[in-house]
Order: sequence, then C-alpha cells, then structure tokens
Amino acid sequence: MTTTEKADQTPATPEDLLDFFASGGAIRDLRAISDESIEAMYSMAYSLYESGKYQDAHKVFQFLCYLDHYQSKYFIGLGACRQMMKQYQLAIDAFSYASVLDANDPRPPFYGAECHLALGNLKEAESGFTAAIHWANENQEYQSLKQHAEQKLRVVTATLKKQEDVK
Repeated sequence: MTTTEKADQTPATPEDLLDFFASGGAIRDLRAISDESIEAMYSMAYSLYESGKYQDAHKVFQFLCYLDHYQSKYFIGLGACRQMMKQYQLAIDAFSYASVLDANDPRPPFYGAECHLALGNLKEAESGFTAAIHWANENQEYQSLKQHAEQKLRVVTATLKKQEDVK
C-alpha cells in the first residue's frame, strides 16, 4: 500500500480510529509519511547520537516512536539517549517497551540492566543481564554483547552474594 493510499484511508470517526490502531495502524500511516522520510529521520537521530548530541537525538527518536510505535529500534535509540543523559528510569521504560516489540533482541535487556545497575537495583540488573545472555545465545551478531553481559553478571552476582553474606 502506498503512502497516498494510506492517507486516503484516514479514519473518519473515533471508532474508526480505534479500529485503525487495533488493527496495527501507526500515526505515520495517518500522515502518509514515506519509508524514505522515516529512514532519513532515523539516520539523522543515529548520527546525532553518535556525535554526542543526546538531547537533539532524543527529540528525533521520541518523534519516531510517536510516528511508529511498532519499531523497536526507535525505542532502543530513545532509551540509549535517556541512558546517556542519566535518565535511567525513563531509559528502562523505553528498553522495556523495545523488549515487548522484539523479545528475541538481547540489547534492550542488556541496556536496561546497565540502567538498573546505575540506579543500584542489583536484582533487576542481574535479571536483565541473564535475559540478554539467554537471548544472545549463539547468535553471532550478539556475541560481544553476550560476553559483556556475562562479565557484568559475574560482578553483580558476586556483589549480591557479598550482600547476602553480610546479612
């Protein structure tokens, strides 16, 4: 379906709008925004993030999440910006949503675990690193992330054990 065809199907009533979203529609479909435009925005957000302009990147990622709430990479980008800005709970929220969208991607639980670690939530960090290791499994693309998760999990587990021994 072309963006023009999508625009021609704009819901007319509140009930139509609810049906539209219930059937998997996204705001981008209502606005007839092309895939090329969306990808250009994503590239811009990614470049801003890579150059350390986290607040600017955050705005673009937030807009992308608004336009298409089904793309986990937008929520990963949003969470990464928030993590770099030390907005750890908001980052965790974004990573959690990304995990719902793609439960096989080990990055959201890994990054979420890093945020929990920064907040001192060791049990939650342990859970996130464990999930990241599980989801990375034998996938070659994520072996480096898996190794980092295993290292961090060892530290977290040792810290938790020391805390238990003190009690």
